[in-house]
Amino acid sequence: MKKTVCLLCILLTVLSLAACAKQKESAVPEKLKEEIPNAYVGDVDVQQTVKTKDLEIIRKDSIFYVNDIEFTFREFEDTEKLSTNMGEDMLDVYVKDGELQKYVVTAIDGTAVTTYHADGTTASVLKAEVDEYGNQTYVAHYDGAGKLKDFYTAAFEKMNLTEKREYNAAMDLVSVTKYEYDKKSGKLIKEITYDAALELKDVKEY
Repeated sequence: MKKTVCLLCILLTVLSLAACAKQKESAVPEKLKEEIPNAYVGDVDVQQTVKTKDLEIIRKDSIFYVNDIEFTFREFEDTEKLSTNMGEDMLDVYVKDGELQKYVVTAIDGTAVTTYHADGTTASVLKAEVDEYGNQTYVAHYDGAGKLKDFYTAAFEKMNLTEKREYNAAMDLVSVTKYEYDKKSGKLIKEITYDAALELKDVKEY
């Protein structure tokens, strides 16, 4: 009886130690110990403004033109979006209930995306840098006038996003987000966000 009790105690101790070790391993730090600058010091030359150019929209009763590319409203009876090439870019046109909604022009290499209002004026601009896998390692957002709103840098291990650093238009650090993946399946299991002072802000588990 005593032998059984001793074995049970040993087993419980081992399990308790294993649980504590696992908990310690998976614990989220309350503050990042990394020396991350509080302002952008990366390699990408961040542009404060970019040039914008509006689309030329001509609308008639049953057809309309986007920079001389012809569309008919009948084409949108069964869909709200049509795509076509526009030079070296891809043009997406959105129409709902016979009304023009917006246009999106995307560079084939993923380095630029411009969104336009229904009248063809610029609504927003996205500029990006991509790595050899096509991951966007830098993304900057601009308003309709081409003025910088914010941007972020991202680090990847092949196709898995591992870290994102967000900045405002003044290039001040806003937040740092870390991403953790299951070693076997490769699925995202945790998203950990720190504020500008590198203090823990939020943890999302998947």
